[in-house]
Amino acid sequence: MFWKSLPISDTDTVLSKLLTVLVVAPLITIGIATAVALAIWFMGALVASHLGIGLFAPVLTNVNFYLAPFYLVGMLPVYILWALPTAGWLLLVSSWAKSKVFLWAVGVPLMAAVLLKWLDYLLGVTGGMTINADWIINNVIEAGLLGLIPGTWFAHAGSALPQPTSSGVPLLPMLTYSWSTLAKPALWAGVVAGVAMIAAAIRMRRWRDEG
Repeated sequence: MFWKSLPISDTDTVLSKLLTVLVVAPLITIGIATAVALAIWFMGALVASHLGIGLFAPVLTNVNFYLAPFYLVGMLPVYILWALPTAGWLLLVSSWAKSKVFLWAVGVPLMAAVLLKWLDYLLGVTGGMTINADWIINNVIEAGLLGLIPGTWFAHAGSALPQPTSSGVPLLPMLTYSWSTLAKPALWAGVVAGVAMIAAAIRMRRWRDEG
């Protein structure tokens, strides 16, 4: 009742959750990951120096050492767009489910996947036709469930994905490829679906509060 008494609209509530999940949390993760990686590298470099191996100069003179965090931040807008369907689905479920939100959010897509495979099998046996359930599962259900995992857009890259080299992971080509996925129609179809679910979540929260 205290939170409901505050002058915060349902739109502000939903958008603040969205901002936290898609922007604040990834930035905190990048910061923590960078700090941990630096600590591990520093300790490893100290140990190597005692063994007569110099790692400080080669690493500290490598420009990618300083640009790596910025490459990760540069992928954030791409991540936000790819994650929008999953974020929208989770917000929509949380707006109407009174309990067991996680089970609803995961269980409904999994049940839909099972029913699609079952229907696909029946149609194939009886009529020799299919609804291409695998395509729906891979491009719709998986996108709706796994969008919050960073780098999901690399899953179907194939030979276009930059391969690791002896000097490590080529972050600049990976950043370039990430931005090139903005040309994929599937991305923007997911964005439209995500925005629609976010709008529905706002409306459902307002309807539930009014009711």
